[in-house]
Amino acid sequence: MQLYAATEEHTVRLHEIHTADGSRVQHRRFCAAEGREISNSEVGRGVALPDGRMLPLSEDDLARLPLPTKRTITVMGFIDPQGVIPISYDRPYYVAPAAGTADRPYALLRSLMLERVQASGEVCIEYVACGAGAGSGAVGAAAD
Repeated sequence: MQLYAATEEHTVRLHEIHTADGSRVQHRRFCAAEGREISNSEVGRGVALPDGRMLPLSEDDLARLPLPTKRTITVMGFIDPQGVIPISYDRPYYVAPAAGTADRPYALLRSLMLERVQASGEVCIEYVACGAGAGSGAVGAAAD
């Protein structure tokens, strides 16, 4: 399934500046062993070993890591929508099936939510994990 932002963020973005002259601060990638700046293409990921050495990890290594919550939606339960404090909302999203790969899970989730909403007016509390981000949310369903 995919999450689509239902609103646009309209916030003022703050930047780090040098207070003496107001110029922007740059963050550069610097190799301590070679004493020089390196490009983004030279940056990878690694894990520190107990003896202090670094073990480089490839993109394939990272993809094979056992992450049971990678790209999942877990239904935690249902509650009265009055129990959800509006200030706790970060941003609204639409949930939709992802390009033909999640039609069945989406239909199951949607029918479960519609059934519960029509019976009791409750909303679904879910834990969503996608890629590097995760969080909980309240999800309601609307009929076609």
